[in-house]
Amino acid sequence: MEYVARQEGRIGDTIFQQVHASVLQWEGVLFCPGMANTNAITFHTMDEARDMIDYKVHYTRTNWSDPAVQQRLQAAEK
Repeated sequence: MEYVARQEGRIGDTIFQQVHASVLQWEGVLFCPGMANTNAITFHTMDEARDMIDYKVHYTRTNWSDPAVQQRLQAAEK
Protein backbone atom coordinates (compact mmCIF):
# COMPACT_ATOMS: atom_id res chain seq x y z
CA MET A 1 0.00 0.00 0.00
CA GLU A 2 2.76 2.44 0.92
CA TYR A 3 4.64 1.81 -2.33
CA VAL A 4 1.59 2.46 -4.52
CA ALA A 5 0.59 5.57 -2.55
CA ARG A 6 4.12 6.95 -2.88
CA GLN A 7 4.24 6.19 -6.63
CA GLU A 8 0.88 7.91 -7.12
CA GLY A 9 2.09 10.98 -5.21
CA ARG A 10 -0.54 10.64 -2.45
CA ILE A 11 2.22 10.57 0.17
CA GLY A 12 5.77 11.87 0.26
CA ASP A 13 8.58 10.41 2.31
CA THR A 14 7.76 7.51 4.58
CA ILE A 15 9.37 6.51 7.83
CA PHE A 16 9.34 2.95 9.12
CA GLN A 17 9.78 2.51 12.84
CA GLN A 18 11.50 -0.53 14.24
CA VAL A 19 9.91 -1.88 17.39
CA HIS A 20 11.88 -4.14 19.71
CA ALA A 21 10.47 -7.67 19.91
CA SER A 22 10.21 -7.41 23.71
CA VAL A 23 7.14 -5.20 23.19
CA LEU A 24 5.24 -8.37 22.26
CA GLN A 25 5.60 -9.54 25.86
CA TRP A 26 4.08 -6.41 27.43
CA GLU A 27 0.78 -6.90 29.21
CA GLY A 28 -2.18 -5.80 27.11
CA VAL A 29 -0.49 -6.07 23.69
CA LEU A 30 -2.90 -7.42 21.09
CA PHE A 31 -2.54 -8.97 17.62
CA CYS A 32 -4.89 -8.56 14.68
CA PRO A 33 -4.61 -10.81 11.62
CA GLY A 34 -4.91 -7.97 9.11
CA MET A 35 -5.13 -4.22 8.90
CA ALA A 36 -6.26 -2.93 12.29
CA ASN A 37 -8.65 -0.36 10.81
CA THR A 38 -10.56 -2.94 8.73
CA ASN A 39 -14.24 -3.41 9.52
CA ALA A 40 -14.96 -6.48 11.65
CA ILE A 41 -11.27 -7.23 12.28
CA THR A 42 -10.66 -9.34 15.37
CA PHE A 43 -8.05 -8.75 18.06
CA HIS A 44 -6.29 -11.53 19.94
CA THR A 45 -3.89 -12.00 22.81
CA MET A 46 -0.32 -12.90 21.90
CA ASP A 47 -0.91 -16.46 23.18
CA GLU A 48 -3.80 -16.81 20.71
CA ALA A 49 -1.74 -15.22 17.94
CA ARG A 50 1.01 -17.84 18.08
CA ASP A 51 -1.26 -20.29 16.28
CA MET A 52 -2.41 -17.69 13.74
CA ILE A 53 0.92 -16.30 12.49
CA ASP A 54 2.40 -17.89 9.37
CA TYR A 55 5.99 -18.22 10.59
CA LYS A 56 6.95 -20.62 7.79
CA VAL A 57 6.46 -18.07 4.99
CA HIS A 58 8.71 -15.60 6.81
CA TYR A 59 11.42 -17.76 8.32
CA THR A 60 11.94 -20.74 6.01
CA ARG A 61 13.05 -21.04 2.43
CA THR A 62 9.93 -20.70 0.26
CA ASN A 63 9.34 -20.11 -3.44
CA TRP A 64 8.26 -16.46 -3.41
CA SER A 65 7.53 -16.58 -7.14
CA ASP A 66 4.69 -19.04 -6.43
CA PRO A 67 1.41 -17.02 -6.41
CA ALA A 68 0.07 -19.00 -3.42
CA VAL A 69 3.23 -18.28 -1.42
CA GLN A 70 3.05 -14.60 -2.45
CA GLN A 71 -0.51 -14.44 -1.14
CA ARG A 72 0.55 -15.97 2.17
CA LEU A 73 3.50 -13.58 2.42
CA GLN A 74 1.35 -10.53 1.76
CA ALA A 75 -1.19 -11.65 4.36
CA ALA A 76 1.56 -12.31 6.92
CA GLU A 77 3.15 -8.89 6.35
CA LYS A 78 -0.12 -7.14 7.08
